[in-house]
Amino acid sequence: MRPTILLIMILIPLSMLHSKYSSWLSQPPKDQILTETVDDQLAFGRLFVPVMTVSEWEPYVRIYDSANNTVIDEYRPGRSIFLKPGKYTLLFGSSDDPIDMIQKHFTISEHQTTLIEPDWSGLIVNVINENMEQVRYGYEIMHMGSAISAGTKYSKDESSFNDINSTWILPPGKYKIVKQGEQYNTITNFSTFDLKPGELTEMTVVINDIQNFIGAGEIGLLEKFDKSRKAWRNILNLKGSVTFRSYNDEIEKENKTDITTKAKIDNKFIYDLKPYYLNFRQVLNEEFNKQDAIKEFRVSLDELKFSNTAIYYFNKVFGFYGEINLDTKIFPNNYYDIDGDIVKIDRSNDSLLITGEDKFKLSNSFTPVNVEESAGLNFTFLKSSASELYLRAGFGFKQNFNDNVYASILSSDSLYTFTEQEDIYSNGLTFTAGADFNFTNSITYVSIANLFYNLDGDRNYNFSWENDLLFKIFKYVSLDYSFILKYDYKADAKNYMIYDNRLALEFSYYLNR
Repeated sequence: MRPTILLIMILIPLSMLHSKYSSWLSQPPKDQILTETVDDQLAFGRLFVPVMTVSEWEPYVRIYDSANNTVIDEYRPGRSIFLKPGKYTLLFGSSDDPIDMIQKHFTISEHQTTLIEPDWSGLIVNVINENMEQVRYGYEIMHMGSAISAGTKYSKDESSFNDINSTWILPPGKYKIVKQGEQYNTITNFSTFDLKPGELTEMTVVINDIQNFIGAGEIGLLEKFDKSRKAWRNILNLKGSVTFRSYNDEIEKENKTDITTKAKIDNKFIYDLKPYYLNFRQVLNEEFNKQDAIKEFRVSLDELKFSNTAIYYFNKVFGFYGEINLDTKIFPNNYYDIDGDIVKIDRSNDSLLITGEDKFKLSNSFTPVNVEESAGLNFTFLKSSASELYLRAGFGFKQNFNDNVYASILSSDSLYTFTEQEDIYSNGLTFTAGADFNFTNSITYVSIANLFYNLDGDRNYNFSWENDLLFKIFKYVSLDYSFILKYDYKADAKNYMIYDNRLALEFSYYLNR
């Protein structure tokens, strides 16, 4: 009988321990430390603040030196924090009201781990429509009784690069969720819920077509979440659009307009687990143009790009990067509507006269091939689920392989001359600035500027600035405006800045896994 009683006494605490963390998306605190596999640091102690979900979803932990009440730094929870021996205070939480911030006093000892046991509450809010589709929606969390606001957020829709919304960290208690802009005492568009110490709560709000609450509660959307965090992600974006375009790629002051159809495949494989970041991106852009005077479809845009970026972070801002990019195209490129003779000049200046042809092949499939390599310093000033801002500076190389690639020169009404292009090799300083912001009401802005300063004899430079502003209208329909500026001294003898404006009604589908 006694062995049986002893076994029961052992199993009951174990089952209680398991149930305590069963609501979490992450592993129990001690398992989180073991999974991290970070060694101790000499003359430092370790602080570990566990997460209930994923480190990037939860707010930063702010550490104060208790002796002089000065801020040491801000850290991500769920990762080891190394501090000198002494007494400290941490503040942690999502509320806009300082009273709701979690405050803990603790002591760090050399070569010892201090684990903060969570007695706060976690909350994830999902907003879905009647078709069980996640939608972007503004809401506010308030304290029951006092009516004090804990803050406002927007839920994430299915086209977001995040699987689900960010995690609220709040004190235990009874709360009320209302539609953003509603008063505390509203009798519509609200629901109430309890947050328990040390537990993660899921709140799902269901809205109708006119953005009003028609249901709220826990329906188990998080049950399929994998508690072993996956560092690899695959993001696939399929787009189709009808485009209105204005551009000046031939004569600076001559503006032309087209209406075209376009298809785009944008695929990313991302590994993001500090200190490593890898991004392998493949982009295929195809655009087809058919005018009234032309009976066949012609390719007006043909791009196949491979971008590969690797970053090693020394801290949350500074790191070292390496990048290899390749771009080419799929289809042959032709010069159409020739009404005369053709002179073809190769690299050895041998010429060939061609008669009776109304088009000339400027390049074959998968030519030209342009390759860029660079390495240097990376500064990530801002990185979250909704925004990113970075700057890179380094040294780079460029190769333009132009085998059987021809360009038109000195064409007249009766004679068209085409000369084969030389391969181009360059090296120089490279600078890149990038921004990615997701604003409220489903507005996204992405901007990338690149400057390559050649260190060869003529000291010229190449510049490009790509901007994309996306207005989401419906779940799969958006209005996309892109503006591109380019200047490439060696690739273009026009020697002026080329702009490209595009306004497109896009049909998009995202797959994030």
